[in-house]
Amino acid sequence: MSRIRIVMGKVPDLKFRVTENALPSGGFRTRSIEGQIRYCPGRGPHSGNFRSNFDHYGHLIADQFGGPGDAASGNIVAMHGHANNGAGGQYKRMEDDVKRLLFDREAFMKVDVGYKATADLRPHVFEVFVRFANGMHSRWRIFNFYPGIPNPALAKR
Repeated sequence: MSRIRIVMGKVPDLKFRVTENALPSGGFRTRSIEGQIRYCPGRGPHSGNFRSNFDHYGHLIADQFGGPGDAASGNIVAMHGHANNGAGGQYKRMEDDVKRLLFDREAFMKVDVGYKATADLRPHVFEVFVRFANGMHSRWRIFNFYPGIPNPALAKR
């Protein structure tokens, strides 16, 4: 079973569509989030759940693009610190690319979240799609771990 919710972004006129899957435990996990984005300077407060010692509370749609910042929004997930914004982190590089191409225009962004197992709360992979106002589009596939550093999802087994 899945559900779809509309959540408010960092600024009132940005709204995001969140698709969530039901978990066997009765909760929900984010499957995707999508909506219009634009550059929104300043940092809003944020919180999250289900992270390991290696993880950050990562925004699927960045705060700087108007993404919501509370745990209940579905936009905050456990994201490996290196993938999120470590030295050369792929998610951070993707956000930098989007910011550079966005300028002062709007774009459409969708992030699909992949999990390894049916009941996993921690994402395994992020599929990011952005369509810019000029018609250009970009895709990224970002794994939620870093080779050579322990994968917290495997540490539990």
